[in-house]
Formats: sequence, C-alpha cells, structure tokens
Amino acid sequence: MATLRAPIQAVACLFFAFMGPLSSVSIAQTKVWTYKGQFSTTATLVSFDEKNVSLELADGSIRTLLRKFFSEEDENYLLSEQYKQSDCEQWQIIESQVAKLSSGAGGVAQATLAFHNEYKHSPYAGVLCGTATLLSSNEFDKAAVILNECVRRIDEQRRVRPGIHKQTRATALNNLAVCMIKQHKGSPAAAKFVQAAEEMTPISMAIAHNGLSLTQVVDNKFALLKLDARNRTKLSVMLAGVPDSLPPGYFYATKMQRPERPDVAARSAVQGSSVRPNPFQSLAIHSSFDGRSAIASGTGWVVAPEWVLTCSKLISA
Repeated sequence: MATLRAPIQAVACLFFAFMGPLSSVSIAQTKVWTYKGQFSTTATLVSFDEKNVSLELADGSIRTLLRKFFSEEDENYLLSEQYKQSDCEQWQIIESQVAKLSSGAGGVAQATLAFHNEYKHSPYAGVLCGTATLLSSNEFDKAAVILNECVRRIDEQRRVRPGIHKQTRATALNNLAVCMIKQHKGSPAAAKFVQAAEEMTPISMAIAHNGLSLTQVVDNKFALLKLDARNRTKLSVMLAGVPDSLPPGYFYATKMQRPERPDVAARSAVQGSSVRPNPFQSLAIHSSFDGRSAIASGTGWVVAPEWVLTCSKLISA
C-alpha cells in the first residue's frame, strides 16, 4: 500500500498581527532623465501615471512630459516605482480590511480576490486568496490560476527589481505545489517544491517538510499520487540533511515580505537594522488518524474546533 500524506482532519488558522497602515510610497527622487534621446536633464520626479511624467526642474518649475518618449532606463525606473507603490497600497488594504473579516477562509478568499484584481502588479492578495480558496472549497483549478498569476507578477517585477519577493514567491510556489498534490499531480508538485526551495536559504520549514513528505510517496499501481524518479531524486538531494519537525501532512504558508517605504529603509540603515515583523503567520493543514495519513477527498461538516464529521469510508480509504 502506498504511503501518502494529505488532509483528513483539517485544521486551519489564519492569523494577522497588524502593525498599523502604511502610507503611500514616496516617489520624490532626483536623477538624470533622458527624453527622446535628444536631451538630458537633472530633475526630481513629482508624479506619474500611464501617460505622463511630471518633473521638477532645477529652477523649481514643473514640466509634464509624455512617458512613452523617455529612455528605457527611465521607463524601468518608473516601472520599479510603480511596482513599489502598488505593493504598498495592496499590503495596506489587506492589513486594514482583511483583519475585519470574521467569515472564515471563504470570506478571506472573496475579499482578497477583489484586491488581487484591483492591484494588477502585486502578489500579496493573490497568495492569500489562492490559499483561502484551497481551504474553503475544492476549486483547485481556480486556486492554481490565482497562485500562478502571483508567480507571474513577481517574475514581471523582477525584470526591473532583481531578487524582489523571494519569500512571497516561495510561499506561492509551496501552496501551488500542495494544490497539485490535492489534484494527485505528484511530479508537477515536486517541481514546484524545488523552485520554492531554490528561492530561500535556509529553506523554510514548511517547504522542506512538504518536499520530504512527497519524496516518501511509494509508487505502485494502486497509488493515487505518482512521482517520477527524476523529480524524486532532485528533491531528495536538495533537501538532504534538512531537519523536519512538523507533524505528518502538507502545510500551506502565508509568510510574505512586507514592502518597505523608502523613508523606513533609510532610517533602518542608519539605526543598523532593517528587520520588521511580518503580520502573517503560517496557515496550515495537516492530517492524522491513528498515526497514519492518506490521500482522500470528500465532504464533511465542522462540528467543533479541529473536528470534522464525515463518512467512515472516507477515513478507511
């Protein structure tokens, strides 16, 4: 019989420890700007949108120019500032709005989907939405689409902000891999765990545990979860020697990097510290039944904290 791990009794906890709202990103910075390849000037960025850029010149005057005629270097700078501002605004609205929800994972999924769609460059709301969708329903395809979009947004940002969102990308990939496991896609899940592990050093506890659990799956004709030798070997080598103290099961995560305001980053550098508490703790699902775990799916009712009423055949499966 294959040894498989997945939820039977589900325990979910989404916890927010809030630090107070973030203000909008400050974008005022003096630099050399090149326009149409015809002239360059040293000016301070005042504001910008999709079409126009307003600069304060050395004499104090404000000049508004078409964005499309700036150099590639200037456009990359504007994109970087745009992504920073979007990240801060989305994080702020998550902190101020999601904390008020009392409707469980389903409510979190619904609310964060709206924020995910409104801020089209930032990944935070989507990570929470995809994870909450997995917790509150069996809409695996929907959750996978959202989490894949989070990864795409981070990759897009990295064109002009190299190395940004390492923790957030690792979290999205981990949760996407768990989603694939619930769809019995063992090898694609292993590939995602490898990508997630490559993002962070040291490898996070949840990612290491999930990857190690997957490598212990035994392939045979009765197994619902298949894992090819190539992915098993790659994951095993990567996680060799990594400690694992978590209980059986697969764990989601919500740990993400908080966007940093420029003024806060500068003050932290002067004070010798840039560490700030993260408001999202881990969100986990694990299973246990007489020390055994198994792939199973079905319906049930939450009748008490940590207890789900379901068919006995589901447990014996």
